[in-house]
Amino acid sequence: MANRDKRISKEKSSYRPANANKISKSHEEILKSIGDKIEGIRKQKDISVTDLCSTVNMSRTTYYRMINGMIYFNTEKFFKVLDVLDIDVSITFSDKNN
Repeated sequence: MANRDKRISKEKSSYRPANANKISKSHEEILKSIGDKIEGIRKQKDISVTDLCSTVNMSRTTYYRMINGMIYFNTEKFFKVLDVLDIDVSITFSDKNN
C-alpha cells in the first residue's frame, strides 16, 4: 500500500497539462513587456545578470527566457527579482517605464 501511495503522490506532483509550456502570442507579448521593464531597471541600477541570478537562485538562461517572454516564470522567482531590483509590482503592469 505504501508503494502505491508514493506512486500516486509522484504522479500528482508531476502532472502538467499538455499545453503547459505553450505560450499564446498575446501572453508572450505581455511577458515580453514586463521583461523589458525589468531589464531596463536592472541596467539602470547597474546590477549584472550574473549577480541578480545568483541572488535569486536562477540560471542566466531562465532569466533571459523570462525577460524575452519565452516562458511562464515561477512567481516566487519573479517576486525575488522584483525584490532584488527594488521594483514595485505595479510598475510591471503599468504603461509607464519607471
